[in-house]
Amino acid sequence: MTIRRDPAMTARSEQPGPRPHPRIPRATGLPWLGPLPQLLRDGFGYLLEARRRYGDVYRLDIGGLRTVVLNHPRQLRHVHLDRAAAYHRQGPLFEQMRRVTGNGLAVSQGEIWRTQRRRVQPLFHHDRLAAVHRLLDTAADEQMPLFERAARTGTPVALGPLLARTTMKMTVRAVFGSGIPDATVDRICPDMEYAVSYVVLATLMSPLPRWAPRPGDRRFEQAIQRLDALLTQVVAERRRAGERDPGDLIAMLTASEDDAGERMTARQVRDETMTLFLAGYETTALALTWAAHFLSTHPASMARVGEEADLAGGAGGGGAFDAHRLPYTGAVWDETLRLTPPIWWNPRWAVEDDEIDGYPIPAGTAVTPLAFVAQRHPEVWERPHRFDPDRVAAARGIRRRPQGEWMPFGLGRDHCVGRELANLEARIVLSKLAQRFRLVADPAHRVRPVPLGTLRPRHGIRVRLEPRR
Repeated sequence: MTIRRDPAMTARSEQPGPRPHPRIPRATGLPWLGPLPQLLRDGFGYLLEARRRYGDVYRLDIGGLRTVVLNHPRQLRHVHLDRAAAYHRQGPLFEQMRRVTGNGLAVSQGEIWRTQRRRVQPLFHHDRLAAVHRLLDTAADEQMPLFERAARTGTPVALGPLLARTTMKMTVRAVFGSGIPDATVDRICPDMEYAVSYVVLATLMSPLPRWAPRPGDRRFEQAIQRLDALLTQVVAERRRAGERDPGDLIAMLTASEDDAGERMTARQVRDETMTLFLAGYETTALALTWAAHFLSTHPASMARVGEEADLAGGAGGGGAFDAHRLPYTGAVWDETLRLTPPIWWNPRWAVEDDEIDGYPIPAGTAVTPLAFVAQRHPEVWERPHRFDPDRVAAARGIRRRPQGEWMPFGLGRDHCVGRELANLEARIVLSKLAQRFRLVADPAHRVRPVPLGTLRPRHGIRVRLEPRR
């Protein structure tokens, strides 16, 4: 199957006979290094400009790494939906992720993926998240003193670490429940934070020879061993508990069954739990950091989120979560994910010969769809670089747009199974902060996106927390 360019944009020859495939444009740069210096200096700006300069498809060669970059929503649909079977999750990033997640959903393929998906997906439906919501809400309340102390300084503070700590505590509580001691939570957080950051570092070091030293590898292995020991203990406790379901995610994973009535092994529960941490903790924290940045630089949006939180009474207290109670907060979140999706790239490996927009993609080609560029593509987005939550309501919901135009949680079979959990966490945190504070940007601090393993702000963000009451 192929996808074709718009005939209005492609002048085809009337001459008979086959025409040779066009050559994919190659991004220029230094010998061997390619455009690496530009990417390190301003990768976000470079990749946006590269689409304008080279088009929606171009080749990027950096050292021994070669990939075909895809920038248009239709090309992302092609790779993730129309021809998904021809593009697999392979390469250095997924090799490093497997060191943490084993055969979890984020990296598995084929029948293993299908079986686990059927077991795990029902756990994240709205009705099943009601019990988890109470755990998240309580955990978020426990973290609010961090922000109150920061507000009392009266000066701009680095908000990213506070949000990261908050989302990590919320994730730990959602996974392990309220019975886990605070001291254990405090041990989990640094180990998980280091494991997540090391996956990115090890991916960047992947072109090095195998014998080359990799700083931090021993610390990484020790962190994984400690996390594995804790997970083994908790899974065993949940199995002994039987039907006495405490409502946390490990209990749900332990009790889940496939179509044949088979339950997960202890190893499978471990892998999916680690996947939740790897895929959910840092990405949610980063997206919340970006949302805080946009609110701090758009006072009218900040005021509307605060007013909505006042009317809704927070994120719902102990009852079932209802996203409709915080529609504008949801619009802020969705628009944040459009402009600054933490998962900004979706590398794949072609396992069959293919063709995209007339360009040949032989089997064995690495392709890199860029979600953050597609979500700012001027052909499909009006004023693509502007933060405008109202566009969500005007379009009757950003999630109803054609697939590929908005895909912060992936697309097709690869969409994130825990997206509703991330949405729930975000609304809880944003509404609790907006009830208490106005976020005011530090005018002396420049915020620049840096596309590394995830899309993060260089030097973080700094805001002043002004108490509303």
